[in-house]
Amino acid sequence: MRLPLPLRRVSATAAAVATLAALLSAAPSASGAGETSPGGSSSAPGRPFDRSSGPVSADERRTAARTLAEARGLGARPDASSEGREASIVLRDLALAQDALAPEDREVAERILARPTASGGDGYLDYAADADVTSDCVVNPVPSSNFCVHWARRTADAPPSADSDSDGVPDQVETTHQVLDTVWSRIVTQGTYSAPPADGTGPGAYRNRFDVYLGDIGADPQRLYGYCTPERVLSAYRSTSYCALDDDFSTSQFPGTSRGNLEVTAAHEFFHAVQFGIDYAEDGFFMENSSTWIEDEIFDDVNDNRNYFDDSALAWPGDPLDLAENWYGNWIWLRYLTEQFPEENGTGLPVLVKQAWDRTDDSAGSFSVRALAQAVTARGGSFPELVADFATANRSPATSYEEGAVYPSAPAARTVTVASPVTGSETIDHLAAATIEARPSGTLRPGTDLRVVVNAPSLPAELQVNVTRRLYGGQVVTRDLTLNRDGNGKIRVPFATGDTTAVDVTLVNAGRDYRCRVRGPFACQGFSRDENRRFDYALRLVAP
Repeated sequence: MRLPLPLRRVSATAAAVATLAALLSAAPSASGAGETSPGGSSSAPGRPFDRSSGPVSADERRTAARTLAEARGLGARPDASSEGREASIVLRDLALAQDALAPEDREVAERILARPTASGGDGYLDYAADADVTSDCVVNPVPSSNFCVHWARRTADAPPSADSDSDGVPDQVETTHQVLDTVWSRIVTQGTYSAPPADGTGPGAYRNRFDVYLGDIGADPQRLYGYCTPERVLSAYRSTSYCALDDDFSTSQFPGTSRGNLEVTAAHEFFHAVQFGIDYAEDGFFMENSSTWIEDEIFDDVNDNRNYFDDSALAWPGDPLDLAENWYGNWIWLRYLTEQFPEENGTGLPVLVKQAWDRTDDSAGSFSVRALAQAVTARGGSFPELVADFATANRSPATSYEEGAVYPSAPAARTVTVASPVTGSETIDHLAAATIEARPSGTLRPGTDLRVVVNAPSLPAELQVNVTRRLYGGQVVTRDLTLNRDGNGKIRVPFATGDTTAVDVTLVNAGRDYRCRVRGPFACQGFSRDENRRFDYALRLVAP
């Protein structure tokens, strides 16, 4: 689900993070790291994520109740300043939590997860009794499509009634269907991702088409662009789903253009449906990174995902890449990786992301960060070096990304003017970085160098240091400062005032060792074993 500005910031309250981690740690998932995951179970419609892993603990009941409260709150936010988590992921969490709810709360959850056409609706889009709901699969089926688009003929949920070809299907519904067909073609037909599992609920010959419901979900209090909801588990990890989109993306409710918002929302949400068909319990940050990344891959001219840069590694390089607060904005991490490995193999999409998602399914048994690292390694890359190069690139996006001229530059953790020796230290968490920007003092003679010395923990495989000279004219020259087995390293770089404007020392913790399935807030529902790595550094001038 995509929230309107300013509601896009993902909630990072302790309760929300604990809720997600606890629920996922209690559910079957392919995201474990060496643990024995509980098996999945077949379940009847209405109880999609039934599990048989023993009695429900008091802690599970509390976290499930918090998830239910959060899901109910998304459908009734009191004001535009409220923060909201991603509705598709909240609904996924609620589906995972059902068995841990008290019986009366379970009934509420079932109503929230039900389709808009069900009695009681889903809490976000609830068709009224007099809405006169129909579908283009009934009125005028599109012969070669994979979708049934449902809409209301009456009530506030009805799309604009204009029907220029007088075929009984409003123009807005036809436009939505055309956009969805484009998305399917790019992701499934060309991109070779597996289609969302069929649910068998459509009318007649169209029973296996994917269902999308239109309604005025952009109105207060929901203020949603769209969302997808998982339904029934087909195996331990794969789930059917349906999606809902706003009925017209009115510019009175959303910034930007109606067409652009429809396009990127359709791409974003449908990719969630694809993800639910691979591993419905995968890490939420990876789902959001991927869905936000694919918006721009399919509809490159919209550029809506640039609005998330304030919550990304471009703004917060010291935050772990799997931090919940930056779920949307860190699509830029996938953009960086796919620009380094742009191979499409005839699919029209960089295959690296698909190769990572393929590793998260039930047969591969990997999870988000591990899957990305495996995909990178399989293509000849070094994951730690790429994390370091990503942090370095974000200091100079204009020369590092295809569209980087309009990207913001990541801030330095410290800026110093070097006239005499400078020392300091930075403590860096996993998958994060800190840059020391050193500037020449006054006028330095040609041939003056800067000596950089770094002392870090003896984990050279995970800890990286890049040293970048910034030259007049905007050019940059980056060198790797190699750390020895004790974590120590040094390098000399030209620092004369006439050609060097600054030298960046980028300290990077690329650690990806986790304690998984322990109700943690990071990848694999875990805690990182690579936190708080201290880098000591010293900078001094070396005369010619």
